[in-house]
Amino acid sequence: MIVYGIFHAFLFILAGYIFFKVTPSFLKKSEYYIFRALIISFWFYLIMNILWTLQEFDVLHMSRGVFTTVCVFSYLGVMLIAFFFYAFTMNHFNFDLGKKSLATMLGLLPFTAAFVLLMISLKNGMIFYIDENVHLKMGSAYIALPVCAFMYFAVIARVSIFRLIKTKGKYAKKECIVLLFCVLFLTGWVLLDGVIDRGVTIIPIATYSVINFLFVHMLSSKIYTDALTDMNNRRKAEEYLLSQIESVSELSPLFIYIADVNGFKQINDTFGHIEGDYALVLVSDAIKNAVKRHNGFAARYGGDEFIWAIRPEKDEEYDPEVIAKEMQSALDEACKEKGKKYTLSLCVGYVRCVDRKKTVSDYLNEADKKLYARKKKIHSTMFFH
Repeated sequence: MIVYGIFHAFLFILAGYIFFKVTPSFLKKSEYYIFRALIISFWFYLIMNILWTLQEFDVLHMSRGVFTTVCVFSYLGVMLIAFFFYAFTMNHFNFDLGKKSLATMLGLLPFTAAFVLLMISLKNGMIFYIDENVHLKMGSAYIALPVCAFMYFAVIARVSIFRLIKTKGKYAKKECIVLLFCVLFLTGWVLLDGVIDRGVTIIPIATYSVINFLFVHMLSSKIYTDALTDMNNRRKAEEYLLSQIESVSELSPLFIYIADVNGFKQINDTFGHIEGDYALVLVSDAIKNAVKRHNGFAARYGGDEFIWAIRPEKDEEYDPEVIAKEMQSALDEACKEKGKKYTLSLCVGYVRCVDRKKTVSDYLNEADKKLYARKKKIHSTMFFH
């Protein structure tokens, strides 16, 4: 029993390390708060679980009412963990999680159902009851609780599989596989927990393993992600282009684009660097959305420079100028919608890659030369009001 208590304390400390190690630069702001809520739920469950275990082994001597409360909170702790894992996944896949959104309302249903069942069980013991020795006994409908938790896992698995099939990027596929693995791992351990001795539970180690796995994945993602824009960074771009150029040909070309923001220094000088950073986020959003429609790859190359690559399915039908026009239209709309006192525009250079003998640097230099040739023709496309 002492070892079990030390083990729980160890998990608590390890989760605390992750809690304070994760910063907003690792994730989107909303994902950051949800992930921390997941760890807090895990802490809450750990405390309830150790109290429950101590009572089951007669180390503590709680009253029936107190032990009943501990059991209810322990079950709700599991449901909170499942809910925040669901919320983290849905947010990561850009589902709307506003107060009135469908994803949020549907996500609250399993937790609400579990809470109602536990409240009913306090009267009729359908989920659990406390015997005369103040020990926990399973009710006839106990299976309803894990079913509520599995509803979250089923949704996460379904969304992950759907995105895995639909997405074409290697990194995006890897993220889907990571989430799918976490679900299957947690599900397997919860099922295993149901067949072992009820004196102890293995759910804490399973839950911590998933939290740690997500944390390690975040660390590896950090290597390839630009903190400000949440885009791929220069390192990831160079690795991607290197892998793609190995298979280019006249029948399967790759278009590489380099762009920078016209008049960006003026924005920094006039409105400050914070506004300059926000302008870069607006630009990155426009680029990511446009490139996504063409199943391409995009990255922030450094400063106000961006790079993206498109591999059209039908080269003869692809107009390389269209995507830049789509981005400009999105930028005009974003500036108008946000009420900005400046306009944002991109100067773009691109190159059609068909020769495998050329290096990534060769193609980037060609695109860069076209970018600056165009820039000479542009006096100013930034207007201040």
